[in-house]
Amino acid sequence: MKAVLEVILERYQEIYDELQLNSDVMDNIRQHFAVLKESDLEPAYLMDAYKASGEDNNAKINCRLFLQEKVYQQNILALKKQIYSSVILQEMLKY
Repeated sequence: MKAVLEVILERYQEIYDELQLNSDVMDNIRQHFAVLKESDLEPAYLMDAYKASGEDNNAKINCRLFLQEKVYQQNILALKKQIYSSVILQEMLKY
């Protein structure tokens, strides 16, 4: 049977991979759980700490996704402007 922490980290990795995130957020999440695992918390409190950290870690993933998508959208807009400008220039050169 897999340890609870291993299952949690696998799920975060699946989410991270599915979103194709390109940063070190997953490393931070692993470090966070490693610190919790090494703490002196009793098992019941440790489980509560694992659950409570979900909100914070999910926020980190969401923030990275939003930042990444914003950059992607800005790149698409810049590309569209270049294409549009090129089409206009080609049309102008016809006359």
